[in-house]
Amino acid sequence: MVTKITKTLASQIADLDARQGIVVHYWSSYGNTDSDGDVIERGAYDKSLAQWEAEGATRIKFLWQHDVHEPIGVPLQLWEDPNGPGPDGGLRAVTKISPTARGRDCLILYDEGVLTEHSVGIDIIRRSASDRARVVEAHLWEGSVVTWGANPLTPFVGMKGAPAALSGEEAARRVEKALTRPLTDETAAELERWLDDYERECAVRECSRAELTEAEVLRRLVAAL
Repeated sequence: MVTKITKTLASQIADLDARQGIVVHYWSSYGNTDSDGDVIERGAYDKSLAQWEAEGATRIKFLWQHDVHEPIGVPLQLWEDPNGPGPDGGLRAVTKISPTARGRDCLILYDEGVLTEHSVGIDIIRRSASDRARVVEAHLWEGSVVTWGANPLTPFVGMKGAPAALSGEEAARRVEKALTRPLTDETAAELERWLDDYERECAVRECSRAELTEAEVLRRLVAAL
C-alpha cells in the first residue's frame, strides 16, 4: 500500500510579487539526504510532471501546511532545474497564490520572513534496488508552505536574503512585525499564542530572547501554525 509522505526544504524565495500573488521557489531538492534519511533522485517526479502538463495546472495543488482543506494556490510552471539547491538540482515552481484570506496571510508571512520553507506531499512508488534510501520514482500530489520540515536544502531563491536559520530573537521580531500587518484573525491568534508561549519560556528560564535556541523557537512556531 502506498502512503503519502511529506518532504520539506529550508529555502529562500527566488522571487515574490505580492501584488500579483506570484512566488518563484523550489519545492524539492535532488541528491541530498533529508532528515528522514531519504534521497530524492532527479527524475523521480517525471511521470507526475508529464501528467500535470497533460491535465492542466489544477491537478497539483499548493497547500497551507499540507492541509488538504486549505488549498491556497496552483503552480503555473513546474520544472527540473539542474542549478537548483541540491547536488543534482531541484524542482522549481512558479506558483500563483489565490487571494483568499489564508493566501493573503501566506504572502504577508513570506514578506516578513516568518515562513521560509516549502515541502512536497508525495507517494513513494519505487526505491533503488541497490540503495533503499534513494527514491527513484514518486507521485507528486502537492506542494506546501510550511514552518519546519525534513530537507535543509530548498532555496526560496531570495526572499530579501532571509537566512534559512533564525535566532529566537530574530524569529520573534519577525512575528511581531507580521502582527502589525492585516492578517486574518485566525492566523494572528496563532502567532500571538506562539509569541506568548515564547515569552513565558524566556521568563521561566530567566533568559533573554537571544538565549533560546533556534530549534526551541521553531518547534513552538510549528505547533502554533
